[in-house]
Amino acid sequence: MSKFKVKRILQYAKYAAIATGSSVKTILLMNRNHRNGVMRAPFLRGISLLECSKYARLAAERLSRAQYSPAPAWDLGEKNRVIRNIEGDLEKFVDDLVPGKSIVVFYNSWSRFNKENRIGTHAALYLGRERDIYLAEQYFLSQRAVPYSSLKKRGFTAKQILAPK
Repeated sequence: MSKFKVKRILQYAKYAAIATGSSVKTILLMNRNHRNGVMRAPFLRGISLLECSKYARLAAERLSRAQYSPAPAWDLGEKNRVIRNIEGDLEKFVDDLVPGKSIVVFYNSWSRFNKENRIGTHAALYLGRERDIYLAEQYFLSQRAVPYSSLKKRGFTAKQILAPK
């Protein structure tokens, strides 16, 4: 990448940071995952290692002002409104998803939090669809937009689509 292009990107990030009240680092992190027709995954501070449901909830609040009740991934469906219980592939139910507002609960087959009667152990926010479905997730310390196909390869199975109460 040329010096001129880097300078232009940094200048844009500075203007955007001033306009939004965010930091330049936040603006750059938000823009790295942008794709046409798909919202950006927000960068949120103060979320610890294993709080994927907190990240999904706060990201929905930031992107669409949706107010979800706080709960771990396995209790999100009890504390909020379940739009659909999913049997099979999430792609069949894409019409039920609202970008920046719908949270999807996943079952992670190798999670240490798997216990009897827990519907899922991971939560992610639906961002939109281009060629694939994109979701915003926090996975360990990484906050990012990730394609649904990548989650399937990692062993995640979609179980619920949620909306705020």
